Amino acid sequence: MAPLDEGTILTSLKKTDKIVIVKEAVKRGSYSAEISAIIAEKGFDYLKAPIIRVVSENMLVLFSPGLKDFVLPNQKKIIDAVKNVK
Repeated sequence: MAPLDEGTILTSLKKTDKIVIVKEAVKRGSYSAEISAIIAEKGFDYLKAPIIRVVSENMLVLFSPGLKDFVLPNQKKIIDAVKNVK
């Protein structure tokens, strides 16, 4: 995956001890999975909490505002994830 600034990701982790990754893609096989793997391989010692990913549900996004809000990350899901990082 190109380009990816691993240094910036790891520097941020060192400052905060925690990571919340937000992406509209699904969890499996996504860019957020690659970022999580890099953090686990190169920054594990800096983690004070599990990596949290706020991503789309593993399902098709239908053209329905109600379903779209359920499937995709949104402000509430992101805020809840950040508040729940322990």
